[in-house]
Amino acid sequence: RADLLERLATVAKDPTEREQWTKQLIDMVSAAVQEGSYPEGLERLQNLEAKLTANKASEDLLTHVEFSRMQAAWGLAQSDPKAEYAKIQEGWLKQLEEFVAKHKSSEHVAEALLQLAMASEFGGNKEAAQKWYQRLVKDFPKSAKAPKAHGAIRRLSAVGKAISLKAADVNGGAPVDLAQYKGKAVLIHYWSTSLPGGKGDHELIADLYKKYGGANFEVIGVNLDYSKDEVVAYLKENTQLRWKQLFEPGGFESRLANELGIITLPMVILVNEKGEVVTSDLQVPEIEDELAKLLAERVANAK
Repeated sequence: RADLLERLATVAKDPTEREQWTKQLIDMVSAAVQEGSYPEGLERLQNLEAKLTANKASEDLLTHVEFSRMQAAWGLAQSDPKAEYAKIQEGWLKQLEEFVAKHKSSEHVAEALLQLAMASEFGGNKEAAQKWYQRLVKDFPKSAKAPKAHGAIRRLSAVGKAISLKAADVNGGAPVDLAQYKGKAVLIHYWSTSLPGGKGDHELIADLYKKYGGANFEVIGVNLDYSKDEVVAYLKENTQLRWKQLFEPGGFESRLANELGIITLPMVILVNEKGEVVTSDLQVPEIEDELAKLLAERVANAK
């Protein structure tokens, strides 16, 4: 397939068509290297990058092959049984920083900025994460990655602020609106049916719902599956999930995921009775302690 795509790119007379075939070749080879089916493809990408550079290809095509080659090398390095993952990740982030410093206009820069932001967030460096998200939004406002970055900025700076959440109930009931829950502490739980440990999380939350639910506490689930049928089937099987469940098509690229820049699951957000975010980075086992603290503060304030 790689040979065929390369021949098509070579014989194409129209420059735009030739570039499209070349990009297909690059994408296919890079993906094959990363999944382990074509490790020698990395050398092919390196040779192609050198050839395109010598032929003074467009800036768009050059950044395309450079970023794809970087991704391929990163994926191949991780597949080594003796891989030192911390060092590989450190090197990858350094490459990404060099890439976004070197290039300014390619869509691949937006992708690199998103990966830098997410890696910073996973590493616990929220300040750095916001810096990369903000640059993505500023420099690439029309990018497909921009809505995710906008939402992540909103989530990372949400503590003490009210947030909006409104969508259809997956079971076909009336639309659910977080604003209707004023006066109650609300747990917002982003989840997927394919998430390892998801059933265990739901059991813990169901226990909390039995213990605290009612006048003072409510739960809203936000499912990020791609198939609504899978969600409905899961809820029919797990009848202890008695709270509202929101769903919109698109999974991690859905409106519900992008509004708060959800990049990993589970994601748990706790909101107080005023609708203000108390914390946006809870782990499921930590929920009860935070909830008990929040409800105790409410009782103290009432007194």
